[in-house]
Amino acid sequence: MIDRMRSRAVCAYCGAAARPNAMYCLECGQIARLPEPRPEQRTSRWTAAAHAEAVQHAPAAPAAPAAAGHPPTGQIWIPPAVHGPASAASAAPAPEAEHTIVVPPPAQTRHADREPRILLEFSTGERVEIHDAAVLGRNPRDTARNAGMEAIEVHDPGRSISRAHLTIQRSGAVAHVTELGSANGSEIEHEGRRLALSSDRRYLLQSGDLLRMGDLLARVTIV
Repeated sequence: MIDRMRSRAVCAYCGAAARPNAMYCLECGQIARLPEPRPEQRTSRWTAAAHAEAVQHAPAAPAAPAAAGHPPTGQIWIPPAVHGPASAASAAPAPEAEHTIVVPPPAQTRHADREPRILLEFSTGERVEIHDAAVLGRNPRDTARNAGMEAIEVHDPGRSISRAHLTIQRSGAVAHVTELGSANGSEIEHEGRRLALSSDRRYLLQSGDLLRMGDLLARVTIV
């Protein structure tokens, strides 16, 4: 008897006995007993609970901009691209950059090229250039090394000049020649006048002079 009464539904509001499996009380109209959920309802309830828990633990999404053109604090808002006809300024091709021709400065001339030089043009066609001081002859190397000068070997098929015939030294724009006691001697022809050179004496050598060494003749040019 007691088990049968426990199995009967009772209204939670008025206490009246309700019919078995009845959802509403016949006396007050309230729900007497909730029906047992069906298997598919239990699955949907579990899914809803899991979704609620996932949403609760999910990281918060960044807030949308409060106003157009004004991003919220701590965030960067990039406005959407405007799709429309390009303006005339953007559609027009960029003008070509003007090409500027840069001319490098002229290279500095070497110190030796800026100073005056002595040029000798021999009758044999040979050309000799003297920058500072030099010993001229058929084989002047030893004499030039002892004197600390440049050795200039002059081509002389007739062997009319000595091994170390004379020296020519430049001092600024002025040049001097010194005879070294050669066998056939030396001389300078200046403006039609010829001057024989004595050994161990310095003689002024000017541009346009003719310098005779043995049988060889050379025109002097100072540049």
